[in-house]
Amino acid sequence: MYSQILSSLKLSHENIWFNTCYRLGKIYLQYMDFQKVDKLLLEMKQACKLPGMELAQGLKSFNQEKANHLMKIFSLEFLMCDELEENGRKLEVLQTIETITNDCNFRVFAHDSEVMGRIYEISAKKLMSEAKWEQAASVLQQSMDYLF
Repeated sequence: MYSQILSSLKLSHENIWFNTCYRLGKIYLQYMDFQKVDKLLLEMKQACKLPGMELAQGLKSFNQEKANHLMKIFSLEFLMCDELEENGRKLEVLQTIETITNDCNFRVFAHDSEVMGRIYEISAKKLMSEAKWEQAASVLQQSMDYLF
């Protein structure tokens, strides 16, 4: 049933489709249904690709005008990687998020403050485990800025 509704929304109202997919992904994540989250992430990423770049990899294949959507996709993927304890993939996703956030070609206007706060919190924990105290304090402060 979800697939029929989502298919219909994708054709007529892409922003509503995307936000519905994002919320559905967060629900799947709460229920630890990682296969469905991964499938949804793949579909959402494909929707953000430039025409003719569907098979290409890397940030250059994405439509920069969909930066807000990309932030949501990668933040959801980061949270999934954290739950699965896939540290290598989590680091790649974090670097992608930082690239999108800092690249002036990607215009990010809004962040999910809860998710971004959690991303920075997890990053700070990793830095603390490596005894990089000053960096951890800085990242933890960024986390607090998003959360409060």
